[in-house]
Amino acid sequence: MRKFCCLLLALLFFCSASGMDAFCEEAHVHTGAWVTELEPTCTANGSATMVCTDCGASVSKSLPASHQWNAAYAVDCAPTYALPGSQSIHCAVCDAIDAERVETIPPLTLSAPEISASSDGFDQISITWTPVEGAEGYRIYRKTAAADWAYSDEEDWVCLDTTESTSYLDAAVFCGVSYSYAVTAVCGENEGNRAEVCSVQNTLSVPELEASPLSDFQISLDWTPVSGADGYRLYRKSGAGNWEGLRDLSGNDTTLYIDETGLWNTKYAYTIRAFRNQNGAHGFSDWDSEGCCVTTAQVTPEISVRSDYAKTTVSWKQIRGAEGYRIYRKPADSTKWKRIATLSGGETRRYIDKAASYGVSYDYTIRGYRHDGDRILLTNDCSPGVRGRVFLDTPTLRSVSAKSYAKIKITWEPVAGAQGYDLYRKSGTGSWKKIRTLTGQSAASYTDASVLTGTAYTYTVRAYRTENGTRLRSAYDKTGKSATPSLSVPTLKSATSAGYQQIKVTWESVAGADGYLLYRKTEGGSWKRLLTLKGHDTQTATDNTAVTGTHYFYTVKAYRLVDGEKRCSGYDKSGIKGTAKLSKPALQETVSAGYHKIKLTWKKVPGASGYEIYRADSEDGTYSKIETVKGASNVTFTDTKRTCGTCYYYKVRAYRSVEGNRVYSGMSKIGSAKPQLAKTKAKCVSGGYDRVKLSWDAVGGASGYQIYRKTSKNGTLKLLKEIAKPDAKSYTDSSCTCGKTYYYAVRAFRTVNGKPVFGKFSSTLTAKALPAAPSASAKSGGYDRVKLSWKMVSGASGYEIYRASSKNGSYSRLKTIKGNKTLSYTDHGLEHQTRLYYKIRSYRTVDGKKLYSPYSKVLSAKPVSVPDDQATGKKGVATGTLSWPAPGYSWLSSSWGDGRGHKGIDIAGSGIHGSDVLAVDGGVVKEVNDYSSWGSGYGYYVILDHGNNHTTMYAHCSKICVKEGQKIAKGQRIAKIGNTGDSTGPHLHFEIRYRGSPTDPMEFFE
Repeated sequence: MRKFCCLLLALLFFCSASGMDAFCEEAHVHTGAWVTELEPTCTANGSATMVCTDCGASVSKSLPASHQWNAAYAVDCAPTYALPGSQSIHCAVCDAIDAERVETIPPLTLSAPEISASSDGFDQISITWTPVEGAEGYRIYRKTAAADWAYSDEEDWVCLDTTESTSYLDAAVFCGVSYSYAVTAVCGENEGNRAEVCSVQNTLSVPELEASPLSDFQISLDWTPVSGADGYRLYRKSGAGNWEGLRDLSGNDTTLYIDETGLWNTKYAYTIRAFRNQNGAHGFSDWDSEGCCVTTAQVTPEISVRSDYAKTTVSWKQIRGAEGYRIYRKPADSTKWKRIATLSGGETRRYIDKAASYGVSYDYTIRGYRHDGDRILLTNDCSPGVRGRVFLDTPTLRSVSAKSYAKIKITWEPVAGAQGYDLYRKSGTGSWKKIRTLTGQSAASYTDASVLTGTAYTYTVRAYRTENGTRLRSAYDKTGKSATPSLSVPTLKSATSAGYQQIKVTWESVAGADGYLLYRKTEGGSWKRLLTLKGHDTQTATDNTAVTGTHYFYTVKAYRLVDGEKRCSGYDKSGIKGTAKLSKPALQETVSAGYHKIKLTWKKVPGASGYEIYRADSEDGTYSKIETVKGASNVTFTDTKRTCGTCYYYKVRAYRSVEGNRVYSGMSKIGSAKPQLAKTKAKCVSGGYDRVKLSWDAVGGASGYQIYRKTSKNGTLKLLKEIAKPDAKSYTDSSCTCGKTYYYAVRAFRTVNGKPVFGKFSSTLTAKALPAAPSASAKSGGYDRVKLSWKMVSGASGYEIYRASSKNGSYSRLKTIKGNKTLSYTDHGLEHQTRLYYKIRSYRTVDGKKLYSPYSKVLSAKPVSVPDDQATGKKGVATGTLSWPAPGYSWLSSSWGDGRGHKGIDIAGSGIHGSDVLAVDGGVVKEVNDYSSWGSGYGYYVILDHGNNHTTMYAHCSKICVKEGQKIAKGQRIAKIGNTGDSTGPHLHFEIRYRGSPTDPMEFFE
């Protein structure tokens, strides 16, 4: 604008100075307008051109400077927050600049924004700030508090980001760490002052915890899950104690824990913190400093009391946390408890009271205790206590039952401490009468054989014990148990059709019965006696008057003749049902008759007119009639054109033509077969300690055989050997381990068109490779011994010998012989002429364990005395010659007289104690002392009267084997040699007296 004004003034000045008009060459008047080409200034000239507005003709003119400097300040570059500005002196007219007078203006200062920060969840912090005038952007800084340097190495400010926004979300933070933030405004390279916010902490929420007692030591803790938590830490304290870590639990969804470490009647406080895993450490939430309080339950002891005749034992269930127990007692009729013992040790669970008075009832209780600082905490007691009484237990009758028509057996539980039992009996409303005293604590049964058939008896038992000369008796079951000896009710076994007009009834015989009565009725009718059958062993009767197809019921009574009167048993009121009908055909065989045939065979059915054959493709399938065989005697049928290997199922039923109609029997049992090779019949036995031998019957048409084996009952059979020989009949498996059980099966096969067609497997066979059973014998080895001999068993490590007193009795191991070379054994010290039974088995030791062979056959033998010791003649009759009283021992340790008036001889020797004493001649036992071990110096002794003015005496015995008045044969065992009475060692003192006067025994022996 200023330039335009200057030009306009110049043009006006020029026009007024020239005073001339301008003309164009085409002779028209110029209507000119000046156009400035170089603008004149106040310090330099410019130039201008006159241009015709009609034709555009121009004339150039110089424009001299025509104004004065008119100074004014003008801004050349405005100052900013990043750069300084500038200003200079200009001409107010032409805007010319005075270069000598330029001034610099300093930059402006950016202010600090107002900042705030807050946690935004467990893993973010949000920062916001106010905008700053002139700012082009903002720079965000962060540092970590010194206490949290374990999570971050930001010990000083770290720039996080630069943004044009006025907010920022920091998602790179750790839970539970305190952060400080700062923000500066930025313009270009200029950065304003920082605005700081301190101690902004990102944390997990505090879990809400609940606690409740479950028992005297269990507390259930339950809390709400915390978002973002990786786990929880539980704390516990009791009383005024400090918090202690209880358990760390991983997993955000773990919100339940049962504390099983509490003690009874104790108040606990619990609190919890959530944590999050970061950089190998935990970041925790805050916690409830007061915690959640709960008190465990009080404990009531669980006790039991058991008394016997000498003591009372108090037992209880261990109380968790108890340091010991206090035991209390009071008489049953008292209310005052007395502490009788304090037991330390929480694991103690029993106390024995030996101070209780016999026969007095006491109540017992206990209390557990533990220390809580200076206090002693006690559990509840178990009021009103548990009662005990030092007393013989009342015998418990187990059973009273009639064992026959003339015997009743009574049994009871043995009573601890009892020395015997008194058995009582009564009948009807009579009073108790003692019928038997049994000695011994274990005498717990008795059979009463003095009863009358049909009379009811009641029994009870009392235990007794003698203390200080006084017999103490237990209480007794006042009700007792009863039984009536009677004939048993016959057990009905069957009522079966025995023909189309007959029914056969069977029952079990009844002990003591003299005969039976058979009754019959039809349904809804009454019983009528049909037959009377004599004889105890009669167990069947046939009703020959049955109507075919009619249902009958039968029952039986047993009877016994007493003074000519029939005393009957009870009877089965329901009876047993029977119907006369055609018998079902008994299908005897359903077998392959070739590769395409199956043959059926059944038994002839009496009264049948013929038979119908039915067949199905499966056992439960539909059976269709395939043939009718006429005639009762035609009892076979061959089904032809069957498919080889396919299983078919058959049934047969008989029919009888009655007035033109067929009456059928029931169907036979199902028979099934498939056309194939026959099933192999095989067996296997141990072939020795390392092998098993298999054998089988030849199968017609077989091309060979396959042997399968498995090593466990439920294992899988695997092919062991294939023998492609039709005449093969055996195989020995020599790859066996001694003692291991093997399972075998054998089947035949036939090659058809190049492929094997298999027969059925044999039954599964089992065997162990074991040492063989010894081949043994037994014979007498002398008057008190038996000698056993056997042949060596290959692979045996030794032998075991077993002995029993009867062939089918209980065998006990007598001797183990190690090694395979000892092949005999002599059993010593046996009773003369008593037969014994033996079995021998070999064994092989494998890995320290004995593997046994089967037993040998049962062997039997009895010790036979040397000839001059054998019992001869009749019992009680003297022969007149004497045999030696101690066979095998002839040394006399003291002779007749012996310088001291010795009235007999003393026979002694090594091992003589317990040897047999034999009667030197036949006679009668005159006197026996088997009750006093002193026996006037003779100890246990026997005196025999031989009926010829001679008596013999046998003294210092260990055992007497005869009774006074018993008749004795020569050589018969009467006692065992011992060391009783006035004796200095085991020996037999033997005397012979003639008419009461001692005589030298050696005068009677050669």
